[in-house]
Amino acid sequence: MAVDIIPTETSRMPKWINYMFYSFLGLLAISLFCFFILNNIFNNSRQELKELEDALNNQSWEVSPGLESSILAKKEKIDNFKTLISNRKTVSEIFSILQEISHPKVWFSSFELKSEENSIGLVGQAKDFESLGQQIFILKSENLIESFDLQSISISKEGRINFNLSLSLDPQVYNVTQESSEGNYE
Repeated sequence: MAVDIIPTETSRMPKWINYMFYSFLGLLAISLFCFFILNNIFNNSRQELKELEDALNNQSWEVSPGLESSILAKKEKIDNFKTLISNRKTVSEIFSILQEISHPKVWFSSFELKSEENSIGLVGQAKDFESLGQQIFILKSENLIESFDLQSISISKEGRINFNLSLSLDPQVYNVTQESSEGNYE
């Protein structure tokens, strides 16, 4: 092993590494300084907000009688509307029920709904008596139909069966979809 007598210069780190180190150190100091300042501002704001809320809670509010009566009148109208909307009849559901219980070879040409009486008047046409009989059997088995009355039957020139039918509905027919939508108006 040889011993070096001549002193050699040790390798230095590049200057840009020193600049980067001191820059990051300065950024860290600035970040910590900003953190403490923002934290102080946040705490002061929170304390001021709490004081303002306490002042609002302790303050008594006087409402003019005219404004109070106007607000109460509007509240009464809203409550009346809520009652009206919650007690409404959803008559559109009857169409989907009729679609479900209609025989494929029977079609209806006229429809008259009397929601107050819970009845429907139908004028229809069937391909043959067998289809009409099957339609009547379907109506008998439907729970939402309390009763029905086959009022008239005639045979058309084409050999189809024309008929008039009156259905008495269970009042629950209007509540089928209303139950699922209740509470959406509050």
